[in-house]
Amino acid sequence: MKILKTFNFTAEAEKKWLFSKEKPSAGIELALPPMPQCCCGIRIEAEVSADGKTVFSARIIQGEKETVTAPVIIMPGKTSVLLDPCVLTDPLLPLELKICRNTEDPADDHQGAAEIAEVRITALQAPESSFVVANTPGYNSWPMCQCIGEKIVCTYSRGEKHNIYEPSRAVYARVSSDGGKSWEDETLVCNTPEHGDVTIGKGLDENGSMLLWVRHGGKAGFRHSLFRSADGKNFEHISQVRLPADVVQITDIFHIPGVGLTALYFGGTYQEAAVNFWGKLTSTDNGITWQDTLIEKNLPKAQWPTEPSAIYLGNGRILVIARTESRENSTQRSQFQITSQDYGKTWHKTFTNITDVNISTPSLIYDRENDTVSCYYFYRGRGILNRRRAAVKEIFDAPLNWPPPETVASGSCEVCEAGNVNAAVCGRDHILAYYSGTMPDTAVYIKKINM
Repeated sequence: MKILKTFNFTAEAEKKWLFSKEKPSAGIELALPPMPQCCCGIRIEAEVSADGKTVFSARIIQGEKETVTAPVIIMPGKTSVLLDPCVLTDPLLPLELKICRNTEDPADDHQGAAEIAEVRITALQAPESSFVVANTPGYNSWPMCQCIGEKIVCTYSRGEKHNIYEPSRAVYARVSSDGGKSWEDETLVCNTPEHGDVTIGKGLDENGSMLLWVRHGGKAGFRHSLFRSADGKNFEHISQVRLPADVVQITDIFHIPGVGLTALYFGGTYQEAAVNFWGKLTSTDNGITWQDTLIEKNLPKAQWPTEPSAIYLGNGRILVIARTESRENSTQRSQFQITSQDYGKTWHKTFTNITDVNISTPSLIYDRENDTVSCYYFYRGRGILNRRRAAVKEIFDAPLNWPPPETVASGSCEVCEAGNVNAAVCGRDHILAYYSGTMPDTAVYIKKINM
């Protein structure tokens, strides 16, 4: 996002901005000056000093709207902290800001005081618009994108509302040859009678053709099918995977040398009871048949990694970032990081410092040339699509070391009517598919990130 103007606020010498365990609310309250007319949002940064680990967040008030930012874990020492990369605002309304220390958050374990020496507020201009893929009347949603050569293929499903079971919901595809600026006519992938069809995962086979997972939701639960396409227009059904009816989703396909095509899956009830699970599928015949391996079972919702995105890093290493179903705005609402160093035989799961999420589906891209990974996710309810980009060596064994986020696109602030970003590589560009709108009408978009 383009910077328009930065405002600096410093504490008076005789009245420091201190945050103690006993008086965490005795902090900073600022009435911000008017923002430029073309401002779409603000970035919030602070200079924080503490001898232990602390957690901070901000509250932004405009009229009757109050936005609470995700809590940020701040490590000991003196550091410049990004509290939020972009809070969408109205430039015509007065802005009030309050910065708080979240002393009740489990990650805030410092018993002493923390000091903020400076607060910086940056007015931001909206990023360049995304390209529209599908805005036919209806609930166009849950897209998957994949590149076949220089062509971008975007698949998505359309129904009448946010309902994965509605029989009217079918799967469609469109192809772009100019980076997403224009799209060929929509083609039908599948429309299963008495089932809701939804795109759930994608990838490439050993020959470079696109593979697409489709979930069929019906009265008896879920079935999962795999389709193949060499051109993004004609899709052939090649496999019906036999899994329990409560497997919710199979996610993107990736390649592991010596193992084969691999995809992760998860299942359960979204309830608190410890009945949730996740596992992996592998194929050694280019997607025709799949072997199922259960990895974790009997998980409570708070320990359940959903909608995982995985990349193979080489030397047997696999990195996975997964969504959390926790809803409370705390550092415990953070994405999972799961790693393997033995080609997926054993796994280690922990939490990250990626807390600016709300039922946010992650999507990973690995840049082998620079040994960096980009994690994309849509912050639902806040209407922003964020990216965190890190060197693999900095985060593989240190999931709390993910760098601060940057906002690359924006959309609807309706909690469940926007999100589910899915990323792909096209040449040197990252292609992001997501949906946004207000029920019953939503649209599918593509955002191109020049790397």
